[in-house]
Amino acid sequence: GQILDRGVEQHQRAGTFWFSRGEVHRHRPGIAAHMDHRLLRADPRQRRRVLVGGGIALALLIVSLTAVELQPFSWSYIVPHLLFAGLLLLVGVGVLLWLSRDGPKRLIAGVGVVFLLAVDLWVFGFRYHPFQDAQPIYSETPLVHRLLASSRTRPRLARLFSYWIPVNAALTHRLYDVQGYDSFIPTRYVELVGLMENQSANARRFNVIYNFSDASAFLSPIADLLGIRFVLAPSDQVSLGTPQFMGDVSIFTRPYPIGPAYLVHCWAVVPSNSTLERVRTMDRSELRSIGIVDQATVSSPPIRNSSCTPGEPVRLQRYDPEEVTITAGSDRPSLLVMTDTWDEGWEATIDGVEVPVARVDHSLRGVFLRSGRHRVDLRYRPDWVGQGLWITGFSVILLSAFVLGTRFVRKRALPLDPDVPRSDISSADGVDHSSEDAGAQRHS
Repeated sequence: GQILDRGVEQHQRAGTFWFSRGEVHRHRPGIAAHMDHRLLRADPRQRRRVLVGGGIALALLIVSLTAVELQPFSWSYIVPHLLFAGLLLLVGVGVLLWLSRDGPKRLIAGVGVVFLLAVDLWVFGFRYHPFQDAQPIYSETPLVHRLLASSRTRPRLARLFSYWIPVNAALTHRLYDVQGYDSFIPTRYVELVGLMENQSANARRFNVIYNFSDASAFLSPIADLLGIRFVLAPSDQVSLGTPQFMGDVSIFTRPYPIGPAYLVHCWAVVPSNSTLERVRTMDRSELRSIGIVDQATVSSPPIRNSSCTPGEPVRLQRYDPEEVTITAGSDRPSLLVMTDTWDEGWEATIDGVEVPVARVDHSLRGVFLRSGRHRVDLRYRPDWVGQGLWITGFSVILLSAFVLGTRFVRKRALPLDPDVPRSDISSADGVDHSSEDAGAQRHS
């Protein structure tokens, strides 16, 4: 009877028992049984936390899979990686469960965790290890070489029908690719390019602006506004401009692109929801001499000039993806427009004085200048770094408070009976096993 009573109690704590020749032998449960056992013996609040957390995770997974259209992928690529990642996950779970055991095995399990991390980083990040020999990601083809030699600034290009050079290759060789490729393509930029040819479906589904499918798109004034100078297309598309390079694919030079930066003397400040429609109705000469400014990005713009002639040429002293230096000016107030995408992370100074960066022509960057010649510096300084540090710090504080609060609650829940030895109380589950001694006394 004593053996049976103690067996029932220990069965609730550590797994199952089987009896042989009057002896009790404990059989440790497997991973699934252990997790089910921990969940079933938890108090209602713990079960609610597990169920709510699992439900939220499942809901987020379903939303992430159904919020956008499913994209085609290669099973031959995804299956091996998925199986290997799943194997690492299972081994990691086993090692973590082993960590909960006392004794020197905990040190061995810790070494196992480090080993698993090393294997994971080695397999999935082998190409990026620092001991790898530096090799060019994309070779410089004659087409790329001709583009680089054709302009001192980053030549602005677009493609017709096909990827004559990959988008990533354009970035590697510091070519200004109007179709772009970034982690996030701003919606306003997609809408502006969409005035040439609708790209909203491709951008929403694949996060990329596809190659243009109609040569007439490059006849749009928006192609001039975006500064598209070169079009990569088949050699028979002579309507695109002057062929500069002939072969399987030709480089056509467009005649009237606006440069990377220019001055205008007139502007119209309009609500955010009206900028695209205003730009849609403007012709080449108007786009070159008038800026459509989003009133949400400026506080007190200068008074508009009476004459709307194009401004004087500007000088690009530095033109990098995240830092631009321009010398520009006029004998009257003007608006300096850069045919690059506006973002909240861009900061500007005029002669060392910080000024706001306005959103111009629905998606481009602009800075108001007083009369005279000025030095304008633009730098990309997004605030996501500070926000990430703040969120991380807050999460650490919240997690620490939760851990300390849980330990405090557990300590208060322990029995304080002085007749029960402290060693008889399981610190892992906080269960009072004093009933075992009482049961033993009854049977004796």
